[in-house]
Amino acid sequence: MIDKKWFVLYFISNIFSRFGENIYALALAFIVLEKGESITTFASVFAVEYLPYIIIGPFIGNLLDNMNRRLLLVLSDSLRLVLLLIIPLLDIFDFFRIGVIYVVAFMITTVIMVNRILSEHSILPYLVEKEQLNKINAYYTGTIQIAQAMGQILSGTMIGLWGASFTLLFNSFLYVIPILVFLFIPIKFPNYKNKKGNSEKGVLLDYLSELKEGLTLLRTNKTLLEVTSINWFTNLARASFYTFLFYYLASENNLSSIYIGVIYSAVILLGIISSVIAPRIINKYEDFKLRLYSFMVILASFTFIGMFFVPWYFVIVLFFIEFMLTNIRSMIGLKIRQIEIPDNLIGRTNGFINCIIAISYPLSALLFGFVGDLWGTKFVFLFMGIIHFVVGSLYAYKHYIHTPNKVKRIENTQTH
Repeated sequence: MIDKKWFVLYFISNIFSRFGENIYALALAFIVLEKGESITTFASVFAVEYLPYIIIGPFIGNLLDNMNRRLLLVLSDSLRLVLLLIIPLLDIFDFFRIGVIYVVAFMITTVIMVNRILSEHSILPYLVEKEQLNKINAYYTGTIQIAQAMGQILSGTMIGLWGASFTLLFNSFLYVIPILVFLFIPIKFPNYKNKKGNSEKGVLLDYLSELKEGLTLLRTNKTLLEVTSINWFTNLARASFYTFLFYYLASENNLSSIYIGVIYSAVILLGIISSVIAPRIINKYEDFKLRLYSFMVILASFTFIGMFFVPWYFVIVLFFIEFMLTNIRSMIGLKIRQIEIPDNLIGRTNGFINCIIAISYPLSALLFGFVGDLWGTKFVFLFMGIIHFVVGSLYAYKHYIHTPNKVKRIENTQTH
């Protein structure tokens, strides 16, 4: 464990970092909307944001396992600061083109990918003992939700008062705090420099061999494989949800940016509540995490399906419930990955996991962009719910019905 002072400073820096991500997301959405783009273009910008996970995820992962992790954390946030300055400066000097957003979105997502893998798997496990991971993950998720709420309400207010470009300009300087914390936090990051490769094979074959180690762990670890497959299907359904919820509220119901920011900011309470509840639920069902995982997916399906039948203010209530369920599920998934993936493979294995899951993101944006153009966003919510229900039911069947004897044996063992 590290000194309590640095523990607090890390979480403050994480709030600033996530705070900035949420300001960026809402401001970028309004810039696209201000330029009069269609819902398909709106969705395609979202799709481009996830291409880095697919195209370079595993390769970035290998670098994370073999480079100075502190340096990577500092460089990633420094680059993000610079990238966030590009769009507002081009807009101010009237050089803005929609293509710039695609390029910046791609690069910022690459930076976020590096930062999140290292934060969740190279910092969190070193802040506390292994037995306290549930609690630290809850704090981590709670700070994300607090930052999301603060980011949405401030972003909505700033966009309403000064416009999206100025908001992005302000946002870029938030990353100074995380940069300073990553520079000086007294964590001794493990150094997994590549073993000297076989010169007969050559550098490329050595590199591919190292990549294969991460893929082999994923392929042979049934728990990781199942969590990844559930995530793929639920992300296909949920990945573009915030995009279409925003479009539904702003375009189809004419709510102002300030009002939408206030609505999104209500998740601060839900983030705190779910962060308190989740560790207790996970600890109680520690040996049945995958069953709990599928159960949360089924519950979420009913909230999405319900959005199809109710007016916009009830859609918001259902969104709050779905958010809490997803928050708990994400903490279960994070704990599983932290336990199952050894430290020397966190970059490569998480790179492959992110790559596989990320394929669902652009598919989600394009699929539901098409559905939204044809029938409206209400049908988008309905389709999202149906996919959640089918996936959750299939995995629940596997754990509750298809293997009842195995589950019963485990439960009997626990009682003796």
